[in-house]
Amino acid sequence: MVLNFHFIIILLHGIEISKNNLKIIHKHSKELAEMFSGVLKSAVIYTMDEGIFLLRRYEKNNDELIYGDIVSTTKSKLYFLVSSNNKLKIIDKNNFFVNDVGISGENFGFMVFI
Repeated sequence: MVLNFHFIIILLHGIEISKNNLKIIHKHSKELAEMFSGVLKSAVIYTMDEGIFLLRRYEKNNDELIYGDIVSTTKSKLYFLVSSNNKLKIIDKNNFFVNDVGISGENFGFMVFI
């Protein structure tokens, strides 16, 4: 549980650094900043045991997220479940469904970056 808290703090700190860097890039090149901004807009599933999953090209409609491709740190069971589908239902930050499979608990997290 402590590791999970530290991971979230590091992730949030990284987001702040990214936002600041994006502002600096924007001052020098609006086109390059727009390109980076598009890459940063993603949804992320993070786990303690199965890796981190970046869901790119997503659309959020209420509690449903439809996504395009996936970038992952590992090829785990969760990776194959998520990659064999293109949408998931978000219950809260630690609970979601992929197809009819419920993913839940403190070892799982979900974040959407706008």
